[in-house]
This record gives sequence, structure tokens and C-alpha cells, in this order.
Amino acid sequence: MRLQAVRELYEATGTVRSATLSAISAQMGGTVLGTRVKPGDHVKRGQVLAVLDDRTPRVQLAGAEAGMVEASQCQVLT
Repeated sequence: MRLQAVRELYEATGTVRSATLSAISAQMGGTVLGTRVKPGDHVKRGQVLAVLDDRTPRVQLAGAEAGMVEASQCQVLT
């Protein structure tokens, strides 16, 4: 065995890949108004990643609730 000087810096070409990949899917669709994270950011479970425009689902919910109220006020004719 013999001692020899080595370079402290070594350059190489390559691709860095994450050890794990995560698929992200929305529970509801909508227009993205803004994002709260950038690619590569570490995130925690439950953390908000994006903000969606919720006007359409709110209108749909209000319509469904109105339909339930109307249905509950109807009397069944026998």
C-alpha cells in the first residue's frame, strides 16, 4: 500500500433521482389559483399544495341543498 495525493473535487455527468416518487391527485377538479410549494420542496401530510377556485363546487352544493329542502317540504300524495 502506498500513499498518493488525490483531488478533492471530482466532476461527473449524471442524473439525480429521488429514492421515492409520489403521485398527486385532486379530490375535486377546478382552476388552480395558486401553488404553495415548488418542485423539490419537502412537504408534510395534509399540507396545502395548491389553492383551487371553489366557486363552481359551492354553487353545485347550494343547488343540491336547495333541492333537499324542496324535497323535504313536499308531501307524498296517497
